[in-house]
Amino acid sequence: MPINIQNANISAAKLGISNVSKIFVGHSEIFPSTKEIQSAVFTDTSNLSYAGGTRVFRVTGEAGSTFNVSASNGSGGGSYTLGGSPEDINISVSDTGCTGSARTITSTLTPTGSTVLQGGGSTFVSSFNQTAGPGITNYTGTYTVSIAEVSKTTTTINGVVYYAAPTVWDVTYAWNFGGLTASYISISESGLGMYNSPNHPDYMTNNLPSLTGGSSQIQMGGAQGWPSGTSGASGSVTVRWTSNQYASDGTTLLNPIIGYYRFNANAYGVVGSCQTFNGGGGTINANATIYP
Repeated sequence: MPINIQNANISAAKLGISNVSKIFVGHSEIFPSTKEIQSAVFTDTSNLSYAGGTRVFRVTGEAGSTFNVSASNGSGGGSYTLGGSPEDINISVSDTGCTGSARTITSTLTPTGSTVLQGGGSTFVSSFNQTAGPGITNYTGTYTVSIAEVSKTTTTINGVVYYAAPTVWDVTYAWNFGGLTASYISISESGLGMYNSPNHPDYMTNNLPSLTGGSSQIQMGGAQGWPSGTSGASGSVTVRWTSNQYASDGTTLLNPIIGYYRFNANAYGVVGSCQTFNGGGGTINANATIYP
C-alpha cells in the first residue's frame, strides 16, 4: 500500500537522521511505496529461422511489480504481477513461409501502477531478428511407368475386345528425382471398364517381393528395401504383373473381363519444405494405361 503526501509517493523516510530503507505494517511492506523492475530481455537474441518458434522474455525485479508486455511480430504478453524473480514469458513467432521477408520481433515492457524501472526509463525493449524464407527450389527429373505385354488372353463381346485371364505384363518403373530422394514408392494396378462387374473381380499378383526382399507386394523402399541397383534417388525396375483366372485359393473361378488396365506408382517423401519436383509438391504420381 503506497504512502502518499497528497498525490505523490513518499520518496524517502528517516529515523532520526538515518535513512530508512523499508517500513512494514505486520508483514506488508508500505515503504518504499514503489516496486522496481531491474531488467526485461530475451534470453536468446540470435537469429530465428523463418519457420518460427518460441523465445523467452525474462523479467527480473521486485515481487509485486506490475507491468504490461507487448510483442511486435509475435504473440504472447499481457498484464502481469511479478510473483517471483525472474519470471519468464513465452513469445511465439509464426512461420513466415518459404517466401517470407526478414523481420524484427520486439517485446516491450511498460510498468504499471507504482512500479518503476531501474535507470528511470519508461520502457524496457528487447528484440531479435527472424530470417527471410529461403525461397522455393524446383528440382527437375523423370518419373515414368511403361507397360509391355508378355502374353494376353482376350474375349470379344458385342464387337468390343476385353482382357481376360490369364494375361501377363512387364511394367517398368523408372525414376530420377533430380537430387531429391523418395522414402518409398508404392505401386498398384486397377482393372477398369469391367464387363461383368462386380461378381467377377480382378485378382492380380506380381513378383515385387522377390525384387525387394520384402513381404509387401506393393511397396519398394522403406522396410522392404530397394531393388538391386536402385535407390530412393534414382533407378529402374521391371515388375511382372499377372491377371489370374482363379482367386488366391486356386479353385474359385473369377473369369475377369476387363476393358483396360492402369498401372500406378506413387512416390512418397520426395518433396521437402520449400521444394517442388517438376513444379509440383506432395505425393509424386506416375501411371500408364494399356488396352487389349
